[in-house]
Amino acid sequence: MLIHFHPSQQQQIMKKLTNFILMLAFFLNTVFLPMQKTIPITGLPIYLDGRPPFIVQLTQDPLESFIAQVAEPPTSAYPVGLFHPVLLQSEIIQQPKNNPGFVSTDAKKLTQFSMASQYGVTALLAHNYLMGESFFKIKTGDVLTVVYGDKTYQEYRVEEIRRYQALTPNSPYSKFINLADPEKTVITATDLFYDVYTQKGTLVLQTCIEKDGEFSWGRLFIIAVPLEPETVYSLH
Repeated sequence: MLIHFHPSQQQQIMKKLTNFILMLAFFLNTVFLPMQKTIPITGLPIYLDGRPPFIVQLTQDPLESFIAQVAEPPTSAYPVGLFHPVLLQSEIIQQPKNNPGFVSTDAKKLTQFSMASQYGVTALLAHNYLMGESFFKIKTGDVLTVVYGDKTYQEYRVEEIRRYQALTPNSPYSKFINLADPEKTVITATDLFYDVYTQKGTLVLQTCIEKDGEFSWGRLFIIAVPLEPETVYSLH
């Protein structure tokens, strides 16, 4: 038996059938989609027009931010910060007058060695259980930036890393042995000072070497030279 519908009725039936099919498709998609395996997108999201969405956050220069953080009034001619793009960004403080053995116990600060300054050397000290721990990760060829209070800065490239054993670990007057010396020649503290701290224009980082539970077993020296000896950069 055939049933004939008026054209208007046929349109209504087709409309209802279409809605039913769409609802069924939505239901099946909702129920079974979670069962499908997915690979998360772990790249940088992109806008529809091709722009990366977080570009504003990526434009801030880390060195400029660090300089703004540690810089002092223009009257300050002292180094105020040391910057390594990965390993450390540390404030530099001065030793108290007539106390060349002082090393800061602040975990976030380095201490400038005043006695080395008399020879035109920028020497920075840190305990090996504090900021000095990061010194051991520095490699030859790394670039370090010394920031001054007037927002000028000087870049240095690490040229040499030296390690010495201290024969009297907890004495500032200990004798030393260069661990790279096959002859194991014993030198005095004065000999070591003049060897390391009188190369004018260099940057030297010093910390202690720990061994067998003795935190002052030896000394580590990182020696860096200016990238542009005649150029001190400025943000002004």
